[in-house]
Amino acid sequence: MGIRLKTLTQTATGYTCELEGAMGCILVQDLVWMEDREDLKDILYSQAWAVLQGSFHCCLSLPGKVQLLTQ
Repeated sequence: MGIRLKTLTQTATGYTCELEGAMGCILVQDLVWMEDREDLKDILYSQAWAVLQGSFHCCLSLPGKVQLLTQ
């Protein structure tokens, strides 16, 4: 299963997106570079999954930026 961009919503601080992949659906908030860059979704998903596993990568590791959604 590939990574699927389920939603992309513009907010006051950037973009919020839901990405669906093999490990579940991940919500990523306050992105500033996602619009028109669906080619980055695979990288973003793997980095978000790493954050959920306790690894840290730049701004994604800030509290509340990455959440695993129930399916």
